[in-house]
Amino acid sequence: MYLINSPAWTAILLLAGASFGLAGCEGEIDANELSCVADGEALAASKDVSNPLLDSATISVTPVDYVEPEAPVLRVLSLNIFAGKKEMDFNRLKSQLAAVHQLNPDIVCLQEVYDNRVREAYAKDFPSFSSAYYGYDTPPDTNYEIATHLTETPGMEEVLNGNHLGIVTLFNEKKGKLNRDWLTPRIFAAQVSDGWLAGFFESLKPKGFVSARYTVGGVTIDVVNTHMSNGVHNPDRMKQVSELTNHLTYGDLVHPKNFNPVILCGDTNADGEEPEMRAMRAFGFIDSFLGANPNPQDTTYGGMTWDDANPNTRGNLEEPDQRVDYVGFFPGTENTFEVLSSKIVLDEAPHVSDHYGVLSELKLIKKKRF
Repeated sequence: MYLINSPAWTAILLLAGASFGLAGCEGEIDANELSCVADGEALAASKDVSNPLLDSATISVTPVDYVEPEAPVLRVLSLNIFAGKKEMDFNRLKSQLAAVHQLNPDIVCLQEVYDNRVREAYAKDFPSFSSAYYGYDTPPDTNYEIATHLTETPGMEEVLNGNHLGIVTLFNEKKGKLNRDWLTPRIFAAQVSDGWLAGFFESLKPKGFVSARYTVGGVTIDVVNTHMSNGVHNPDRMKQVSELTNHLTYGDLVHPKNFNPVILCGDTNADGEEPEMRAMRAFGFIDSFLGANPNPQDTTYGGMTWDDANPNTRGNLEEPDQRVDYVGFFPGTENTFEVLSSKIVLDEAPHVSDHYGVLSELKLIKKKRF
């Protein structure tokens, strides 16, 4: 790239070859600084412009190195915060908020935010946290926006005094911009079918996902935060995976010819080797933890995010140790992510949830062309 400066002419020439001839100059423009007197009429003719100031214009050409913009890196955290009305104590919440801050995330995917008091605590600790039930409402001049949703079940807000779906996603506004017109909440049609009592309690806190659109570094990405039904080998969960992939396919996320990269995070309640997660990977889901740790059994806790060593798991839900929390992505048409790191976090005493979190660093890059 060469920068051309003149009292009457300023332009940037992109030179495809090793040199480029300029009418009226004594020689050629190359990588060395060059000054020449150009024929003003030739210059004017070349731009189809008549300008007397171009007569005998002196043009200096200085090489300018092209600097590729630095690819943005997103720190993405997924955490089930264990915040139902009976489960959250506020000393633990205080520790949880401090621990999340220390991780310095750019995108935070939270599940089980069932209590309004918990949402209000996050709102206070992250000043741009939105407590709007049916969308998001962002105060001005803040660093974070939060996409939230409550279902429109009559009276359900009063029953729960909280967020019915329990899914909240935070976006760092210093890193990018949340699209206010693109927020898609869904409750899975398939919920727990193991008896009427289990089905009733599941209806009070149904499972689903929230999809939001975020622009960073000039690239638009979609972020899907999900929470699926628990239970080992739960057949309803495969139906929920089908609903989620249908949204990805027909919700204009990965279906069109030109689609955005998609970050998928959340608590699927399915271990990495369960059929549901194998189906997700077959659909194109790239598990960032596996990308950074090809042998997860060699990592701390074997990669398990539901761990019996965590005292918060006891007396509430008896399930085996599993890796049920994820941060991953689907590549886009033009852009994708490079996994820089992925690790289990919030796993030390005092434990801030019954789940450990997953923190992944994803570098947004252009896809290679072959």
